[in-house]
Amino acid sequence: ISSLPAAHCAFYTLSGELTVRRYWRPSDSLPERPSTFTEAVDSLDELLEASVKAQLVSDVPVGIQLSGGVDSSLLTAYASKNAATETFSIDFCENRFSEGAYIKRVVEKYKTVHHHFFMKNNEFVHYIKRLIWYMDEPLYHPHQIPLFLLCKHAKEKVTVLLAGEGADELFGGYFWYRKIGATKIIRTLIPPRILPLFSLITGRFGSSAARFVEMSLTGDWKYIIQNLHAFIPYPMLQSILSPEMLCSYEEISANRLEQSVTIPGEHALNAALAFDQETYMEALLRRQDKMSMAAGIEVRVPFLDSRILSFSRVLPEEWKVRGFIGKRILKKLAEKYVPYGNIYRKKVGFFVPVGIWFRRNDGIGDLLSVCTDNRAQKRGLFSNQAINQILSIHKKGVADYGESILWPCMNIELWCRTFFDTSPNRDPAHPFFLEQAMR
Repeated sequence: ISSLPAAHCAFYTLSGELTVRRYWRPSDSLPERPSTFTEAVDSLDELLEASVKAQLVSDVPVGIQLSGGVDSSLLTAYASKNAATETFSIDFCENRFSEGAYIKRVVEKYKTVHHHFFMKNNEFVHYIKRLIWYMDEPLYHPHQIPLFLLCKHAKEKVTVLLAGEGADELFGGYFWYRKIGATKIIRTLIPPRILPLFSLITGRFGSSAARFVEMSLTGDWKYIIQNLHAFIPYPMLQSILSPEMLCSYEEISANRLEQSVTIPGEHALNAALAFDQETYMEALLRRQDKMSMAAGIEVRVPFLDSRILSFSRVLPEEWKVRGFIGKRILKKLAEKYVPYGNIYRKKVGFFVPVGIWFRRNDGIGDLLSVCTDNRAQKRGLFSNQAINQILSIHKKGVADYGESILWPCMNIELWCRTFFDTSPNRDPAHPFFLEQAMR
C-alpha cells in the first residue's frame, strides 16, 4: 500500500494505468527576498497574521494547541487579536517534563480560556493498541498518544484546533540543523585524509562524537543531510534487525537518498530543510491528522500556508540558524508578542517520559514483554539476544533506549499482532478483539 507524497495527485485511466504527478512546488511562486533582516521579520509578521486570520474562519468553535513554545504562543497571540481564544494543553505528572510555567505566561498575557489536562502511565498504555489501529501503522513517536488525548478532551469545547506544526522545518528549529554549522567547521579544521582513523574509532568504540566527525569528513552532503537526525547508530541497527529487516531499511534509505537534491555544502542548511519538509514533516502531519480525526477534531497548520513556505525558501540561511540559535527570524518576531523567557530557552518539544515508564513493571513497562515473547521470536524481525541486552541496560539506567529503540520495536510488534495475526472472521476494530489480539 502506497500513499501519495505531499503536493501530488494521481490519475487512474480506464485502461488500468496509474500515473502520479506533482502539482505544486514551493519554488513555483517565490517572492522577492527582503533586503534586510528587519524587513524580513516585518514581512513574516504580516504573512503569519494573515494566515492565522484565514484559518480562524469556521462555522464551528476554534481553539489553539498551546505548548508554551514559540510557535504555538505566536498563534495564540495572533488569534487573540480577532476574538476570545480557547487554548488547550496536555502535561505529564512527572514535573521534569512539564512546560506548565511557560504555558501560564502566555495564557495570562492573552487572557485565554485555558484547559490543561494531565496524563499518567496507565492512561498512556490504555490507548496505545487502539491508536495503532487508527494510525494503520506503528506509532512512530510516543507523543501521538497525548496528542490524541488532547484532541479528545478539546472536542468537548471546540471542533477545530490550530497547531504550530511546520515552523521547525521551515525556519530551522531542530537541534540537528545546528550540526550543519559544526560540520563545516570540522571540515575546515580537520584534513579529510585522517578519515580512516575516525572510521577505526567509530567501528571499535561506537563514539557518537567520532561518528559525527567521520560523517562530516566524508564531504557527501546528501549522506550528511539524511543522517543528521538518525536516532540509532547504524552498527546498533545491524545488531538489532534481522537480515531481511536490515535489507528493507537499506533499500528505503537508498531511495530517500536518491530523491534528495544535491546542493553544495555552502547551502546545506536549506537543503536539509527542504529534505525534512518532504520526509520528516510529512510524517508529522500524517500523525497530527490521524490522531486528531480519531477524536473528531480538524487540525489546521497556519505556518504551512503556501506563501509562508515559499517565503522561507528565499531567506538566507543565517536568518534561520546562526550559531546556537535556531529559528532566528521567528524568535525575533516572537519578541514582539511572547514573553522573553519563553523564547530563548532550550527547546523541549512534545516530550513523553517513556524512558522512565519503561523502567517500571506496570503500564507501558509491562507491555515491553511483547518484544521478547514467543510470538515475537517466531516472527523474527529483531534479534532476541540484542533486544534483551538493550532492555537490561535500559532498566538498569545505564543508558536511555526508551524512545530510540524500545518504543519502535514494541510498536512494530503490536502493529503486526493487530493487522497480521487477526482472524478474518472477526472485526479487528472491535475493542474486545483488540485486547485479545495483544495477548
